[in-house]
Amino acid sequence: MKKQLQEAKDLAFKNATAIVELAKTENRSMTEDEMAEVRAFHTEIDSTTAQLEVIAKQEQFRAASSLPVTHAMQTQSKEEVDIRQEYSFKKAILATMPNGMGLSGVEKEMHEEALIEARSAGIEMSAGGIHIPEIMLRANAVAPDTAGGHTVNTTIVAVDAMYRNYTALERNGTTFLRNLQGNIKFSRQDALAYSTWKPEVADSDEAAITFDGTVMTPKRLAVHNYISMQLLAQSSIDIESFIRMDLIRSTMEEVERVALNGSGTGDIPLGLLNAAGIPTISMGDPDGGAVTYDKLVDMESEVANNNAQGNMNFLVNSRTRGGLRKDRIDPGSGKITWAGSNLDSTLIGYDAYVSNNVPSDLTKGGGTNLSAAVFGNFNDLIIGQWGGLSLITDPYSKAVAGQINLVLNSFWDVHVKRTASFSKAIDIITG
Repeated sequence: MKKQLQEAKDLAFKNATAIVELAKTENRSMTEDEMAEVRAFHTEIDSTTAQLEVIAKQEQFRAASSLPVTHAMQTQSKEEVDIRQEYSFKKAILATMPNGMGLSGVEKEMHEEALIEARSAGIEMSAGGIHIPEIMLRANAVAPDTAGGHTVNTTIVAVDAMYRNYTALERNGTTFLRNLQGNIKFSRQDALAYSTWKPEVADSDEAAITFDGTVMTPKRLAVHNYISMQLLAQSSIDIESFIRMDLIRSTMEEVERVALNGSGTGDIPLGLLNAAGIPTISMGDPDGGAVTYDKLVDMESEVANNNAQGNMNFLVNSRTRGGLRKDRIDPGSGKITWAGSNLDSTLIGYDAYVSNNVPSDLTKGGGTNLSAAVFGNFNDLIIGQWGGLSLITDPYSKAVAGQINLVLNSFWDVHVKRTASFSKAIDIITG
C-alpha cells in the first residue's frame, strides 16, 4: 500500500511539474484548464501525503506496542507480491455465499482497501459483492484448473485449461495508469511554432500555437465466468490458481483487445488501430498483400518522418509472424525476416511482440481475414484504470446446473497520447 501511495504521489507531482514548466518555457500564463489540472494533481498529492503520514504513525505505534503482531498488522507493511500470494479468491467467494461466514483476514482487509480506492476514484461500488484492490490484477497465477469434475479425491499432475490469447501490452512498454481519480484530461499541442526571416525593422509573423485535449473517463468492463459448486466445495487440490488466473486473464485479455481495436462507440474505449491520424502503410491494392521486410521498413520510416522517438517496437499476431517466418530478407542470404523465438523476437532491429488480440478478421476490397500490425512508441499508448475490482457472486441463476456465476467488474479507458508515434498496417494477407 505504501509503495502504491508513493508512486501515485510521485506521478501526480511529475504531471503537475510538466504543466507548469511548459508554461514557463513558452513564457506564458497557464490556461484555465491547465490550472485546473495542476490543482487536481495538488489535491492528489495532499491526499496521498496524508495517508502516508497516517501509515508511518501507525507503524511507529506498532513498534512501541507490546501487543502481539496480528495477521492484519503484518499485511499492512507487506510488499504487493506477498499480499497477492496470501489473498484467496476461493475463500472470499465461499465467505460471501448464502451460508458463508463473511469476509475475514486479508480478504476483508483488501475488501476495505478496494472501497477506499473506489471512493477516491469516484467509482460507485455496489453494496454487496467482494471488492478487490487493483494490485490483484497483477497477481502471479500458477497452473489453472477447469470445471473440477476430475479433481475430487484424485491426485492431479496437470489439468488442462482452455487456451487464451497471449497479452503483450504489459510487456512492450505500454503505459498503464492505475488508481486514477475522476476524469483525466490530456492537453496536447496540435500545431508547431514556426520561424520566419525578416528585415531588421519588419514585424515578425505571429505563430498560432494551439492546444487540444482529450478526456479519459472510467468505462465499466464486466467479465462473466462460471465455476462448479462441486469444485469449490469438494476439490482436494488447490483451485485458487484457476479462479485467480481465469478471472484476471479474462479481464486483461479484453482490456488489451479494446486498447488495440476498440470501436469507440457507446461505452467501448477507442482503440489504437481506430484512432484518427495514425498513418496506414498499405501491403497491397486492391485486396491487401503479404507483409515483407521492405514493408516493415516503410512502417519504420513513416514514424521516423514524424520525428517520433521513444520505446519503438512492433506488435503483430501469430498469423503475421507465420508469414514473416516465410519471408526472406534477400534472395542471396536466405535469412528469414522473423528468425527469433516462437513468442517474441526482433524485426529490422526492433523488438517485436506477438498477441492474437491484434485482429485477423479485417477486410479490404475483396480481401477477407486480413491481419493488422503496429509499429511505434508504445509508451504513447495509455491504458487507465480506476479503482479496483468488484466481484459479484450469483449462486442462483445457474443453481440447477450446480454452478456459481462470477461477475468481475472493473473500470478502464484508453488514450493515444500522440498518433504520430505510430504507423499501422490493416491489410496483411497471411494465408
